[in-house]
Amino acid sequence: MNSMEIEVLTSVFLLPDTIAIEAIYPTQTHLTIQVACRLKSAACPLCQHSSERIHGSYGRTVADVPCGGRRVTLALTVRKFVCGTAGCLRKITTRAPSSFG
Repeated sequence: MNSMEIEVLTSVFLLPDTIAIEAIYPTQTHLTIQVACRLKSAACPLCQHSSERIHGSYGRTVADVPCGGRRVTLALTVRKFVCGTAGCLRKITTRAPSSFG
């Protein structure tokens, strides 16, 4: 997909700036949209310290209602961040954009 196609799709889906479309996989019965979280930082839910240190990522799948006769799935890659606060019990935190819970 070129950058113009991604820009058009991002505007059609009204995605926040923190989410980027990486690929789309259409078949006759299914539409999978690969999106990635681009959050630069996340606050630890325990100590509220903001961290920009990325630990890794994991996948999350969100199914939506059918569109145009096809099942729709969003395949979201979510970042994991390291909490650097000494003494905080939470070492790794994940934060998906609020649009995806």
